[in-house]
Amino acid sequence: MTKHMIIAGVPRAGKSTVSQMIAKKFGYQHISMDSIIAGFEKTCEIYYFITSDVTAEERFELLKQYDTPKDYTYFKPEEENRRKCAEIVEISKYYKEQCEKYQLPYYETAQNREKVLEEFIKKLML
Repeated sequence: MTKHMIIAGVPRAGKSTVSQMIAKKFGYQHISMDSIIAGFEKTCEIYYFITSDVTAEERFELLKQYDTPKDYTYFKPEEENRRKCAEIVEISKYYKEQCEKYQLPYYETAQNREKVLEEFIKKLML
């Protein structure tokens, strides 16, 4: 069994529960992602990139537009990618809501992707 692992996923999917079970069964130390993120927030900036301002179908078209052989989605079946795009839009909406609630920086890349990315890079250079 691996020495280190990260359990990630959407809210309320059982990440903390399974992490605690693994810690108990194998003697691992469980550190919650919330604790890790809180630590990162004190030492570095976290930026969220989302695509919430589109429909699932529009998100799928964006995926096809930017997909390359280096991306894990490139070789996935079209229907699987289409389903995942619907999930990505919903997760992005949640991230946007949380970023606005907690005043965290986020970047919407569903429209004008190249311009948004270039503006982000410019801000980093200031």
